[in-house]
Amino acid sequence: MTQEKIELPKAKDLGITVAMRTRGPGGQKTHKGASTELRNDKKVTVKSRAKVIVDIYASDDLKLWKLRCGRLRAWIEDIAPPYGKGGDRFLANALVDEFTSHTEPELLAIEKHKEDFLASLPHLKARYEHEAGELGNMPFPSEAELREKFSVEIDYGEPANSDDVKLVGLSEAQRDRYRDEVQQSEQRKIAGVIKHVSKVTADRLSNVVDRMDKYKVEDNGKVHGVFRDSLIDNIKEIAGLMEHWNITKDPEIDAVRRKLLVEIAPVNPGTLREDPELRKKVRKSAEECLSRVGQFGRKTD
Repeated sequence: MTQEKIELPKAKDLGITVAMRTRGPGGQKTHKGASTELRNDKKVTVKSRAKVIVDIYASDDLKLWKLRCGRLRAWIEDIAPPYGKGGDRFLANALVDEFTSHTEPELLAIEKHKEDFLASLPHLKARYEHEAGELGNMPFPSEAELREKFSVEIDYGEPANSDDVKLVGLSEAQRDRYRDEVQQSEQRKIAGVIKHVSKVTADRLSNVVDRMDKYKVEDNGKVHGVFRDSLIDNIKEIAGLMEHWNITKDPEIDAVRRKLLVEIAPVNPGTLREDPELRKKVRKSAEECLSRVGQFGRKTD
């Protein structure tokens, strides 16, 4: 009897791609006239060696806009591993609702910082001209000009699938070649996801081993190598994400995930500080898991 081969789901069946793309005004400009005077006064012979930079906005709202954009990008990168080298991230279907519920209010807050910045332009211009002295003669952009410089978007897509490739007008050989290239590109991106899983998991497990080694309590009660509760919380988090990031259904990744959930994630951090035997046990579990991370992505059919 021939055993039927089980077809594993493809990346496009398990998630989508997302990419956060932003741009905005910088605010720091080179004052050409002052730069020329500086170079002449200091006898600078190469133009690129010295210049005068002026912050014409010096806006807290603009700083908050940039900070909020950076935080949202960092959050996206935390839950969605890189998918290729073009800025796309792989977002598991199971995390789409969480992604939407987090990004929507964040995008609204980012938009508010932008509007607050644009509304304050008359004040910012007057302050710049007053505070910048002889450097306050640079052109100040209009609201319309600055509004065009802002853009915050999250692009959604889906992983490529060589089975979907339909190229009308090409020869069979050309279609086969292109289909192979799409497949190879997809495999490289999937390998990148597994590499990301390996790195993040290894980093968090190494931190557990390091903290267990360094935590010591002297007879007088003095503590060395203090660790925070987040040490265990980070293990809980990565164990949860590993389930969604395992897009190749690698049994080794799943085995490590289960071991983390059973042996480390349930540990109470307070008890861990009090119990040296528990610390030895947690350290051993972390080391065992760490030794298996190198096998991620190496399963055989």
